[in-house]
Amino acid sequence: MISKRLSPWLGSACALYLALAWLTFSMSRPPGPGSGLPGPGSGPPAPADQGERLEIYAQASDGLSSEGETWQSIRQTPTAYVVRYGFRNFNQDTLTISVNLPAESVEESVAEFGFTDREMRALDDWYRRAQEGAIARSKDLFISGRVTASDRAQLQAKLTQIKRRNAQVQAGLDQTLADLSEEYRLRRTKLYASKGFRYKDARTIEVDYPSLVRRNAPRLGPAAMAFSQIAQARDYGMEELVGAVTAMAQTAIRYESVGEKVGDRTIAAALPPPKSFAIGQGNCGTKTGVIGSILIHWPNLKLVGLAIPGHYLMAVHRIPARGEYFVNYEGLPYVRSSPSRYEETPMFVTRLIVSLTEFFLSIVLSIFMVFWSYKSFAKAQTKFDAEAELLKGNAAVAILLASLMVAASLIMKKALYPVTSMISMYLTAPAGGAVPLWKLILYCLAHLVFAFALTVGSLELALRTFERLAESYDEEAEVGRGNVAIAIVMAGVVLVTSSYLQEGVSSVTKSLIPRPALGQIHMVR
Repeated sequence: MISKRLSPWLGSACALYLALAWLTFSMSRPPGPGSGLPGPGSGPPAPADQGERLEIYAQASDGLSSEGETWQSIRQTPTAYVVRYGFRNFNQDTLTISVNLPAESVEESVAEFGFTDREMRALDDWYRRAQEGAIARSKDLFISGRVTASDRAQLQAKLTQIKRRNAQVQAGLDQTLADLSEEYRLRRTKLYASKGFRYKDARTIEVDYPSLVRRNAPRLGPAAMAFSQIAQARDYGMEELVGAVTAMAQTAIRYESVGEKVGDRTIAAALPPPKSFAIGQGNCGTKTGVIGSILIHWPNLKLVGLAIPGHYLMAVHRIPARGEYFVNYEGLPYVRSSPSRYEETPMFVTRLIVSLTEFFLSIVLSIFMVFWSYKSFAKAQTKFDAEAELLKGNAAVAILLASLMVAASLIMKKALYPVTSMISMYLTAPAGGAVPLWKLILYCLAHLVFAFALTVGSLELALRTFERLAESYDEEAEVGRGNVAIAIVMAGVVLVTSSYLQEGVSSVTKSLIPRPALGQIHMVR
């Protein structure tokens, strides 16, 4: 029978599905929390210098634009930072803002941000002394040593009483240590919060950008006022205002790396927004903080922060335009407002690359499916020579061959969407968030092979279905003899079965598209 030549592909399809599912899982899951001892909610936390992981949101970039319309002029006086930025808005308006930031408020933002090793050691020392004191007090209450009695009954009574007493002491110690652990966790969390940080998970701390924005928004009030004056003078709506603030952060503020530490103060490669604005430099997270600290002055604006692997950006609630990236949060769309214009491939280039890739794959797959269908059909026949029958004008052979070609192509076509989707995600992912190129190539190849195995398996299912229906005659022999009626029925079975299997194959392949973890969504207000 024809279908017997296709049987080995079923096992291959199952194996490929498992392999591709594992690959998809490995590409979709976020990086592990790292090594270290537990933080809040997972037992006694470890001292900060013994392994807590520090999350860094920072990217490299090309820095200040070389366009003539983009410039910065910064002058520091004993009492203020005199900051002037020139830049071009997204609607091509050339804008200039002049802001005087009090030096005292800038320095206050720096002093209150970041924690020192000395502060963490002081907390650890308190915890250690409290534990040692509790243990020492329990040892004083614990009864040990030799026990004597006048008779065995009295001895047993004393031992029972001592055992009960020591159990009470041990239970008291355990409760005291548990209370100390909870107190330590609360003090540690409070210390981080006072310094602009928070726990991302049990073992990882990160900059609390929403808190940083809210805390420093009043200090960037003069910058918000400058943008308000621009909006009034140019009759800007909310979209143009957001674009102006974002354009300023993208181009006029230099993109510079920030160290994880300044002296003994840990700042996690971030600067407070007033400091970044005053000195005209910062990385993605810092510049996002500047954008948020300015835009939060408009009460009608809803903002969220987006934490993705190695990157932090802002999103603004509004209706997304065609081609814009957005996330849904509590039923509302929030459009990305990126702090760096160099971080992603331009949308036109992305669409062009994806379209050309899909076009190229369509050509390659169409040629391959025609070639495979023809050769497989010819080799699968044992009772007649397919090529010779075609030369003789055997319509039955032609009908069955054409149906197999059409069915295989329609099913295989479902493999294009996952591959192009993965390429699009690779091109638009921020630096640090994209999967390695070798994983992308491996995924695409595995997906195409998997779809091909599904195609073969579905055709085998169709042919076996017909075999079940036609047990009284040999369909292969009938087709070889030119029985058009049998060929048409077989072709119908193949096409009908494949039309239903297309949706199933589409669902399976789409489910295997890796979905990189976006990370956390943080409300700014």
